[in-house]
Amino acid sequence: MPNKALRFCNYPGCPVLVISGMCDKHRQRQRYCKQPGCSHIVTESNWCKEHEPQARHDRYRGTANQRGYDKSWDNVRNAYLSQYPLCKLCHDKGIIKAADMVHHIVSIREGGSRLSYDNLMSLCWACHGRVHAVAEKPAAGRESGSQSRYC
Repeated sequence: MPNKALRFCNYPGCPVLVISGMCDKHRQRQRYCKQPGCSHIVTESNWCKEHEPQARHDRYRGTANQRGYDKSWDNVRNAYLSQYPLCKLCHDKGIIKAADMVHHIVSIREGGSRLSYDNLMSLCWACHGRVHAVAEKPAAGRESGSQSRYC
């Protein structure tokens, strides 16, 4: 079986031939963390472990279980999707699209019921993203927790 053809290192201007990616020198390229004022040296990503954006976000949010997404939620979610398999917002527009997730109309954080069907809505990924984009954008004269925020 023939070997793979060698190609130049992906680092701009590097003449070293490699099988794929970067040469050893540039694969282990050291640089400072992108967080302003941080003096940690990183090689793999642009952020040190302390300032990794997703890690910070996850620590703030807690685990899925800590946020209430446990076995009882899985059972309610699966039963709700079986009963309401279509995206509600797409269906209201005359579009037939399968739901990917179950959304809390009034968030649990705002006092919405966690397992009540009255506070749930089946949505596709696209509509769920739009619901949260509208919900997180401040609007003049809108009450916090208003159910009309996703229309």
